[in-house]
Amino acid sequence: GILAELSNSVDEDVLSGTFEILSKLEVKTLAMHSDPAVRKAALGVLDRLDPEKLLAHATCVACCLMDDVHAICYKALHVLSKLDPRILASHPDSLVRFACVQVLHNAQPDELREHSPSLARVMNCTDPTLNDSAMQVFSKLDPLEVAKHPDPAVRHAALRVLEKWEPDRLLPHVSDIVPLLTDATDVLRKKSCDVLMRVSSSALSKHENLAVRRAVLQALHHMGPDELHEHAGALACLLDDIDQSVCDEALVLLQKLQSEQLACHPEASVRRAALCVIETLGSEKLAEHELSAYRWFTDDDSAVRMKAIEVFTKLSYSGRLRIQVRTPESNGR
Repeated sequence: GILAELSNSVDEDVLSGTFEILSKLEVKTLAMHSDPAVRKAALGVLDRLDPEKLLAHATCVACCLMDDVHAICYKALHVLSKLDPRILASHPDSLVRFACVQVLHNAQPDELREHSPSLARVMNCTDPTLNDSAMQVFSKLDPLEVAKHPDPAVRHAALRVLEKWEPDRLLPHVSDIVPLLTDATDVLRKKSCDVLMRVSSSALSKHENLAVRRAVLQALHHMGPDELHEHAGALACLLDDIDQSVCDEALVLLQKLQSEQLACHPEASVRRAALCVIETLGSEKLAEHELSAYRWFTDDDSAVRMKAIEVFTKLSYSGRLRIQVRTPESNGR
C-alpha cells in the first residue's frame, strides 16, 4: 500500500525506485489486490514493460478492464493500446480478444480501417457476447467500402453488418452489393445473395440497373419451386424486361413452377406470365390446360384475357389440335 502511494509521486527518481521494487512482486497478485491504489500501481509496473514482455501479462491487464474503478479501467486500456491489435485478436484467451475490441472502440476511423482484419477475426468467434461487441465496433466502418477489402474475413464481416440493415436502407445501395455476388469465395457469394434478397424481389426486378435485375435472377435461380413461387410477381415483371436475356431467364424460372398455381395468383401479371409459360408448350401438352382456358378467357384483367386469346388461338389453329373449352355451367363447347 505504501509503494502504491509512492507510485503517484511526481518525482521521477521516486517513481523509478518504487516501480523497481513493485516489479519484484507478482504482478497478477497486485492486480487482484483489494486496494484500488495497489491495482493501479500494478498497471503502472506493466506500463513500463516493452511490448514483448507486456504480452505475457495481457490476460492480467484485460482483467483490469473489468475493474469497478473507472481510473483503473482507463489505465488498463492505455496499457493494452501499446500492444498490436493483430496479436490481441489472435490471443487464445477470449478476455484478451474482448480487450482488443475495447482498444479499437476508441480508435480513429483510419486506424480502425487498418485493423479491420483483427476485428473481423474476433467476429468469427463462437462467443456471442464477444461477437456482438466486435460487430458494434466494426459497424463504425462503412460496410460497402470495407466489402471491397482484399481480406475475405473483412468482406464477410462487412456482409454480416449489411445483413442487419433494414430493406429500405439497403435498397439505395443494391448496385454496390451486386459485384459481391461474383466473389471468389462460395461462402461470400451466398452471403451476398442473402443480403441482396433482404430487399423485396419486386423492387429489385424494377431497378434501373440491369446488373441488379440480372442479380435477382441469379439469386432466384438457386431456389426450389416452393420458395420460388413467393417471387412469382418479380419473375412476371422481369418477363417484360427490355433486355431479352433477362426475359428468357425469367421464363426459364417460371417454367419450374406449376402453371395451375400461377393461373390462380392474385397478381394479374403472374396470371399472364402463366400463359407465357403455356405458350412455350407444344400442342400435345396444351390439352392438359384446356379446362383452365375458360378461367383465363373470363379473367378480370383485360391483358390476361387478350393473352389467353392470343395463346390458345395460335395453338388451336395450328392444325395440330382443336381446343374444346367447357364452361362450368354446361357441357357445351
